[in-house]
Amino acid sequence: MTWDVFVVVMMAAFGHAAWNALLRAEANKRGMLRVMFTTQIAAALAIMPFVPLPNVESIPYLAVSAIIGVGAMLVLSYAYGLGDLSQVYPLSRGSAPLFVAVISMTLLGEEITWESFGGIFLIGLGVTSLSLTRSLHSLQNGPLVAVALASGLLTALCNMIDGYGARVSGSTHGYVAMLAFLLSLLMVVSTRLTERGAAAPLTTRATWLGILAGLMSLVTAWAVIWAMTHAPIPLVSALRETSIVFATAIGIFVFRERPTFARLLSITLVVLGVAVLRLSG
Repeated sequence: MTWDVFVVVMMAAFGHAAWNALLRAEANKRGMLRVMFTTQIAAALAIMPFVPLPNVESIPYLAVSAIIGVGAMLVLSYAYGLGDLSQVYPLSRGSAPLFVAVISMTLLGEEITWESFGGIFLIGLGVTSLSLTRSLHSLQNGPLVAVALASGLLTALCNMIDGYGARVSGSTHGYVAMLAFLLSLLMVVSTRLTERGAAAPLTTRATWLGILAGLMSLVTAWAVIWAMTHAPIPLVSALRETSIVFATAIGIFVFRERPTFARLLSITLVVLGVAVLRLSG
């Protein structure tokens, strides 16, 4: 992985943590998510006239990715009903790059050095272990672990589909714009269908934050998919999850969360994994 790709993915990881922090700061998260995805629909439609359309070969990738992407988010939402965010999210996000690496190496023939696999393993272990920083209770909750890992597997499948889809699309920009439109449209429809009762109104501030978060989410996804066309997908997928480091830093310095030793140890594993990936080339 070249330095420019490495820097782009790390910036995308920071952007991912930043828009999640905006979402966390808003009480009406469901309403803000609607604004985010509506913003992405509008942005994608505005971009499409200025980018080449993706090749026909990439259409199946787009359709499957959008459907699985919605499924991953719905499964993750269901997992949140089984346990705390601090338990579910690390299990889901930390397992995703491990799934990508194993599937890519064993089934798809992606060439990864053992040093790179070691870096991916350290990142996955570090992120996943964040779910255990308070207690080992989360591992005793079988349904929570199973659903969180299912979300991680679906996320991994999306990463691989988008990586290969962008590679055959002939236009990464066109692929991302079309994907953003399809995925966001499906998410808006699905959230409307699953919403119970009348939608809670959003403040003007929350609406603008939702627009900002939507644009940031689109840009970070764009950067990651572009990187997957220039570097091995498992490496990009693993580096993307370093967003947990930035999220932890934001939590400590912005939300005044307590930096426990266990959390710092988990973050150290992630940083060590990044260093191994970078040194492995």
